[in-house]
Amino acid sequence: MKKVLMIIYSYPDLHDLRLTKFVKYISNFGWKPYVISAKIDLNEEDKYLLSPDARLIPFKDIFYKTKIKLPPAQFQAIEKSYQFIRLFSWFISASIGNLGIGWVPFNLTWIRKLIQEENIDLIYSAGLPPSCAVMGTLLKKITKKPLIIDFPDAWTLDPYRQYPTKMHMYIDRFIEKNILDICDHIIFATQSMAEDYFRIYPSLRVKSKVIRNGFDEEDLPKEELRLFSRFTVTYTGRFYGLRSPDLFLKALRKILLKNRNFKQEIDIIFVGSKTESINKVIKENGLQDVITLTDHVPLQESYRYLFRSSLLLLIEPTNALTTKAFEYLATGKPILAIIPEGELAELIREYSDNSYIITSGSVDEIADAILDAYKKWKEGKLTPTSKEKVERFRKKYNRKNLTKELADVFNIVLENQNRRMKEI
Repeated sequence: MKKVLMIIYSYPDLHDLRLTKFVKYISNFGWKPYVISAKIDLNEEDKYLLSPDARLIPFKDIFYKTKIKLPPAQFQAIEKSYQFIRLFSWFISASIGNLGIGWVPFNLTWIRKLIQEENIDLIYSAGLPPSCAVMGTLLKKITKKPLIIDFPDAWTLDPYRQYPTKMHMYIDRFIEKNILDICDHIIFATQSMAEDYFRIYPSLRVKSKVIRNGFDEEDLPKEELRLFSRFTVTYTGRFYGLRSPDLFLKALRKILLKNRNFKQEIDIIFVGSKTESINKVIKENGLQDVITLTDHVPLQESYRYLFRSSLLLLIEPTNALTTKAFEYLATGKPILAIIPEGELAELIREYSDNSYIITSGSVDEIADAILDAYKKWKEGKLTPTSKEKVERFRKKYNRKNLTKELADVFNIVLENQNRRMKEI
């Protein structure tokens, strides 16, 4: 088998399984994965996500779970130096996304040795956090192995990324440009992200491919599940940053103020969203009797919630094609999507029946959608997506087929590299 070094800062990543599933299936297509990761945090029930075919090599990030502790006397003695170190660290970390740069300079020698000893054919690196792309680029320069970068999300072109100063933005853009120039191929998770990058870096068009996120058929329940007895709306995953349930909660509160008996008819479940901040917002809206919060559950358990529900709630403030959207579509359940107009909305329209796509951010429209779905459920008319459409979706977006697309890129890049070496 050919061998690929896969640089993934957090493996497996419980919140974005894109890279984890690529590792799982890449050996099916003639590539043995060697995964280097600086952050490996797993609950016992999530260990099934680790690929038995991958050689996992953990590396140390000196800034991960590390705190500097100094006695008061020593602190006073080096106060000025410490302030300089803090300022320097802040500047460097903010310049490259503040994500894991501590593992790059201290592991290059060991990884280069691994590449030589194992005769690695190709380097594949996550584009985020940026330290992974930096690591991959440096290894390419040192070893001359071909490099593929995968961007699950935009880096400097992320519209929600904030920089402390313009200087930080310019440094970030400089680093990104050099990485994109040096890499042999770039993978984007969405077409809209690719087009954004093509406008700034036109040369990328000839060495890029869009491979969307997807779902894993092996995670789907094997048995048929009984539906919840009440009208149940389910959301899986975390709320953070701009991904907030505020609009949905306001719409729900509006409905309940007009019809208090609705509380007896509806259940809302936020799976894996149990935090103090979310609990506080729910109480402020007087919805604690309607909404159930759960701690993190394994992916297979979250699917059981989805299949038993009447309506699935999708909240995405950006145009990102999140893994959650593909998991929802794989169930065939109707979706209430509070999202912007764009690629995600088009995907749901193409592969889902009886779904509600709210792109206006209107609380009234969200409330109307909830009530309409409830009325259809009551009348037995809130039907799932047709089997033909669900099968068409599953065939195109299952993780195994998507990994084959990635393996095809690996093969092309390696063939081009070998051809160039022969010409030299």
